[in-house]
Amino acid sequence: MKKIFIVNGAPGSGKTTFEDFCCKAPGVYGAHILSTITFVKEVAELCGWNGEKTPKNRKFLSDLKDLLTEWNDVPFNKVLDELDELNYYGAQYVFIDCREPEEIEKLK
Repeated sequence: MKKIFIVNGAPGSGKTTFEDFCCKAPGVYGAHILSTITFVKEVAELCGWNGEKTPKNRKFLSDLKDLLTEWNDVPFNKVLDELDELNYYGAQYVFIDCREPEEIEKLK
């Protein structure tokens, strides 16, 4: 049975380090889905976002995520697609970074 862990924490608190450590444990096939914002960042890069997190860019990312969520809940559905793919490949453990309380509730 696959275990899914929702990981929440401040930037730089060690979420990715912990998840990577767990996924590389001997005899474990684990996977790390970065977050519901991953796809939003990919779209933003296609629009010319250079990866900088200035106040203006953070607002752009936030607004873009809101639009994609309102339109068809795209960021959340991308996470579900990744979960389906990982299930196909037999991942035992999956870590999802998620900060938004409403999305944590949906993931539960």
